Amino acid sequence: MIGLYTAWYRNYPQGKFHTFNDWKEWKQVDKAGHLYGAYIESVASTELWKWSAVHRKKRNWLGGLSAAAYPTIVAILDGFSKD
Repeated sequence: MIGLYTAWYRNYPQGKFHTFNDWKEWKQVDKAGHLYGAYIESVASTELWKWSAVHRKKRNWLGGLSAAAYPTIVAILDGFSKD
């Protein structure tokens, strides 16, 4: 989260946490990107845990939780961004 903030969000104006209805701009198409990104992150994370010799059931849980954590971090950082 710190790395992503430093690389992407640090130089942009920030404010209080807010949500934004992106229907007029993106027609919710970005949600397909979020879904695909979460899938790719899940597969990659699960394979990393497999390489680390973690038991199958545990690595599946860790891969799924990692895939949920990554986009959640981006959503939180987006919520504080004014733009």
